[in-house]
Amino acid sequence: MRNYGYGYGQNLPVRDRVTKHILGPELVVNGAFNADTNWTRGTNWTISGGLARKIANPSAQGVRQTIAFKPNTLYLVSFDVIDISVGSIRARLSSGTTEVSAYANRTTPGNYSEIMQSDANTTNIFIVGTAATVCNIDNVSVREVLGRSD
Repeated sequence: MRNYGYGYGQNLPVRDRVTKHILGPELVVNGAFNADTNWTRGTNWTISGGLARKIANPSAQGVRQTIAFKPNTLYLVSFDVIDISVGSIRARLSSGTTEVSAYANRTTPGNYSEIMQSDANTTNIFIVGTAATVCNIDNVSVREVLGRSD
């Protein structure tokens, strides 16, 4: 995976996401999980109260949303880990079951942002936890990086 000026898996403060990039419109629908809509949930994931929640289960599972990605394009992907008591979670761009670009695994609460690149077959934003993961996530965002402002 390529490094686009921030290092793979680096947590970017909100001010850096806003001031260093010219971003396109939000592509995720219901990234704040205000309703149990627009997301395909894996086993033992729920969406309620403004959060997506995962409890431990026998396999790695996630929540995903289909997005019209442009081929070979950079995107700023971010999400909040509200709490996590065990396991790890990460965001990835995928085409079906094939991982195209992914974050490092996250094991602590925080806001995480990463530049990821799509390929010609990218169709989904996928937030996935290991089998043992117990966590709550919120505020999933995907925006095209149109350029840098500095």
